Amino acid sequence: MNTFFSRTRAIAFGLSLITTVSLASGGIYRRYGSDSLAQLPIASDTELETTLVGQSITFEPNTNAMASEDQYTIDILLEHGEQAIPVQLKNIDLSLMLPQVPQQLQATSALSQWFLTEREFNRQRVIFKPNSEHLVLPEKIGDYSAEQISVALTNNCLGAGYWEVALYIENGSPGGDRQKIYQGYFTFPRRAYGQLVAQLNNTSYWPLMPGLEGWVGFNFHRGRFFDMAALRTVETEVIIAGRDRAQEAVFAHGEQAQKAQLLVAAQPPETWQDLRNQTVQFQSFVPPGIYKSEAVWEMHLDELAHLSGAIARQVRSPLASQPLTEVELTFTSTVGNTRRLVVSGIDLVALPQLDPEDYSQGLYMPLGFGTPFTQDYAELKAQPPQMSPFFTVLLDGENRLLHYRKQVGINGIVLHRDAHNPHILHLYPMSYERITLAGHYTLDLTQVMHPEQAKLPPG
Repeated sequence: MNTFFSRTRAIAFGLSLITTVSLASGGIYRRYGSDSLAQLPIASDTELETTLVGQSITFEPNTNAMASEDQYTIDILLEHGEQAIPVQLKNIDLSLMLPQVPQQLQATSALSQWFLTEREFNRQRVIFKPNSEHLVLPEKIGDYSAEQISVALTNNCLGAGYWEVALYIENGSPGGDRQKIYQGYFTFPRRAYGQLVAQLNNTSYWPLMPGLEGWVGFNFHRGRFFDMAALRTVETEVIIAGRDRAQEAVFAHGEQAQKAQLLVAAQPPETWQDLRNQTVQFQSFVPPGIYKSEAVWEMHLDELAHLSGAIARQVRSPLASQPLTEVELTFTSTVGNTRRLVVSGIDLVALPQLDPEDYSQGLYMPLGFGTPFTQDYAELKAQPPQMSPFFTVLLDGENRLLHYRKQVGINGIVLHRDAHNPHILHLYPMSYERITLAGHYTLDLTQVMHPEQAKLPPG
């Protein structure tokens, strides 16, 4: 071989390698090099008609002696024409919006990783209502007074650091309807975000990175054995009657009605059974927090084709002082695979009694582990996420985790009791991004609410 060409190729390869490493290092530094939480740029939602423009958001740790180490003052700078609009959230416990493993489970590595991933990839929107002690606004923003305006801070479901902020006009209706007047997106520097998560969980961030940032190839712990016994103790177990309302007409209210245009199907499904039989796709939700019609997300409800059984259990959780309820729905896929949907930590008495058309006022939760999708800050403070005994998991027949977001295309659940019979539980799986309900099931919990009925040994 010609020596010159050999040397040239070697030099070229070396330069290419150096360039690649340099570029990678630069990218890594830009992503992980900064730990500053000052003046993070806000990108305004260009599709929303508004005169407000986002400039920056700053997270400043509170330094007074009475504040906890997790309390922050959050300064949001907007503009209205040439006028600066300062918005402040004060004395905010930021730990309530970050992934944290319940203390009782921190010694269990597999469960800790699952909890952190689920918490990070489930959306959490926190509302600061008008006149909240934590909200400081100018007297007027545009044509609206401060008494009309609420602010929402959201940890999006896109992985570590993708957040957003929004302003709403509250109309004072019982249903809490709001008119959005501003929405903007911002991203935490990964190093800063990693430090917050690591400090909160008393661990290093680096081993957690794939599961919190959704690295290419990360499959959300699919196939991992899920140790239910580590989360709760079963006291009683009964077989219950479950009904699949497959032939019922599809209905949509609240968020699902607002997102109907994001469903992609050859023809609108008329029944829940149609959802299982048709090819149904959705516009994808992508960074910084927008829907993209060019990329679609598929739903595979054939994985939950047939409801084959239902069980209710009374359980004890280390995170609750009173017994709670757990329900398990067993499904068979179209190819005969067993799928088990387990919803645990239910406080039946606290569930509202509603008609199905009012389902959106029920317990409205993500699958996996997380907070309600939308929650008032006062309620969040009273119910810290790491103290919640509620979780939902989708397993195969051997207690192994399914990647429910991809394998099935569901991402939430709604629960309420029947308006006329408090012993009947209504359960609605929700699709990816809560774009549509994915079914309607009713469970008879008479034996649970009246434990004098016959019981099976715990299993």
